Amino acid sequence: MAKMIPPYVDSSNRNIGENLVFDLFKEQTPADWIVLHSLNIPESDQSFGSEIDFLVMAPGLGIFCLEVKGGSICRKDGVWIISDSQGRYYEKTISPLQQAAEGMYNLKGLIKKRLGPNSKYYKLFVSYGFIFTGNEYDIEDAETDAWRIYDRRQMDMPLKDYISLLSKRSADIYKKHKWFDPVHSFPSRKSVETLKNMLKGDFEKIKIICSRVEEIEHIIARFTDEQYRCLDGLEQGNPRCLFKGAAGTGKTMLALESAKRSAAAGNKTLITCFNKLLAGWLGTQLRLQGFDKGVKAMAFLDYSEEIARDCMPPGVKKNNEYYKKDLPLYALEALDGDKFEKFDKIIIDEGQDILSEEYLDLIDMLLKGGIEEGRWDIFCDFERQNIFNEDTDSLEIFKQLQSRCLFTPYSLTINCRNTIEIAREISRVVGFENHNILKDEASGIPVTYKFYKDRKDTLGLLLEEIHSLSLHKVRPRDITILSPHVLEKSTVKGITKKHDIINLSQDFERFFDRNTYTYSTIHKFKGMDNSYIIIVDLDDMNENRAHLDYYKSLLYIGMSRAKAGLIMLVNEEVKGLLNLD
Repeated sequence: MAKMIPPYVDSSNRNIGENLVFDLFKEQTPADWIVLHSLNIPESDQSFGSEIDFLVMAPGLGIFCLEVKGGSICRKDGVWIISDSQGRYYEKTISPLQQAAEGMYNLKGLIKKRLGPNSKYYKLFVSYGFIFTGNEYDIEDAETDAWRIYDRRQMDMPLKDYISLLSKRSADIYKKHKWFDPVHSFPSRKSVETLKNMLKGDFEKIKIICSRVEEIEHIIARFTDEQYRCLDGLEQGNPRCLFKGAAGTGKTMLALESAKRSAAAGNKTLITCFNKLLAGWLGTQLRLQGFDKGVKAMAFLDYSEEIARDCMPPGVKKNNEYYKKDLPLYALEALDGDKFEKFDKIIIDEGQDILSEEYLDLIDMLLKGGIEEGRWDIFCDFERQNIFNEDTDSLEIFKQLQSRCLFTPYSLTINCRNTIEIAREISRVVGFENHNILKDEASGIPVTYKFYKDRKDTLGLLLEEIHSLSLHKVRPRDITILSPHVLEKSTVKGITKKHDIINLSQDFERFFDRNTYTYSTIHKFKGMDNSYIIIVDLDDMNENRAHLDYYKSLLYIGMSRAKAGLIMLVNEEVKGLLNLD
């Protein structure tokens, strides 16, 4: 995959043709190529300036200025009438191919001005071409070299081969000139890198990734605010609500908002969930925002043990049976009486991991009016996040609640956490179709996949990605590394001497005032998120294909934790299982 600069298409770019060509270059060209997109050459004494849609720097082949059009083209009385992909028309006195040539001459002029006419960079092989994605470009006249054109008829030919053809045919012309050298005129990897460093500084200020992360965070926050409106409508006459929504639809933020409103009304409130890290985050947010008075925020199993402490026999074995059956019974025994002051409202996030007949009985005892007449909000993801309460399916949970009380079901359908790129990749990799994703303005950073054959190679890839994010000024605190394994069994263990990494599985509270990278198992990070997520250690999927659905559920959870950027380090043998071939 070529190095694309910028590494993503700006969300304001609605040019379908350029977006398509950007993706083709990213997918079809070698890793040592550098492709600069949408570059403006400033006005000078020799030119009025111009924009080069794509500048392709290919070691051993040359440097190529490409003009891209995706709409319609016609020529009338010597005037070119061109439409863009939005249906807007404009006129040009020169053809698209001549525009590309103009960009080439202006580029040469810039190099000459900056580095001098005797510089080896000024003498490098530079050519031009035209890519037309809208249709066939079959114009034949004295102004057109057909071999410079790449249109719908050539779409089966990889762009690498098109650039190779441009190089060969251009060389046939250039070899007649004295300046041309069959060896030194072609750029090396080093000269391509040097030229890239000179060019991007002179005629483009690249938007570094950290800037895009900040923009996406702002957009997501705005969409989350819109989700609160559903609470406004439901609070009137709906004391019991079951919110259903996939990952990223704002369930946790709505649960937090519900707790804040309950606290503001002076209610004794319990906000709870399965995950300790998430419970800690909820409690911290309530405290920082001044809504913690009368509110208890705690992981539900921890709170159950706190209640049951005096009724629990010594030396009890905390196995599966303990958490599913024994613990709720001990807690119910401790509540048997009138000493416990019940809650005015209970709010449950991650309900799919908690709700079972035994725990519903416990919730019934904790709440004024019980489940039937009390005030509660329960937030559930019945798609793929039910990994801790697999014995109880979504329909069973729904029926259990229906048998106990009347409540209002509400579906959350808008993904207000993930960008378009992340949401689409979740759909492709996991197979979960999420149709309602954020608007186009929340697009930006493509999901990065890096493949390896041997797990020990993961370390090198991980260090490369961390270094790259550092160059783009993404803060370490905004990056969380997730794995199916605890740190001691993860490849990430190998970089802990080089980088300070907080192991959230052992010290989850440090997430709230972190100033460096964080690491967690996917299980324990459920319900949380961060700007950038890196997922590692996916080898087990290939070794345990019988449990593929479980691993895809883990991936669904892990991938959907990413708000702005997602990096996946994937074993080559797993590519087929994840539709990445």
